[in-house]
Amino acid sequence: MYIDIYKDNPSYPFIKQIFNHCPEAGSLYCFLWEKRDENNFVNLNKKDISFTYHPVNFRNNLRKLNVEGLISYVEDEDGDLSVELVNWEDME
Repeated sequence: MYIDIYKDNPSYPFIKQIFNHCPEAGSLYCFLWEKRDENNFVNLNKKDISFTYHPVNFRNNLRKLNVEGLISYVEDEDGDLSVELVNWEDME
């Protein structure tokens, strides 16, 4: 029986990229990876963010992951977020 252990974990090149370019965002990336749905989206409301992370650190690290091309996100007028994680299959 074959079990794909990598299916539920970020790929090594993505983790290495975080270690090399924005290691302080690693914890947030793992948090988002664990919370993602089957389409690699995470929906977070402003209240959930403030209970889990300091809002300024959360935003800074979210932007760093976005600049690295590992996520994209949209924030609505209430401060709620929809985050899409890039998957290995999304890479060219």
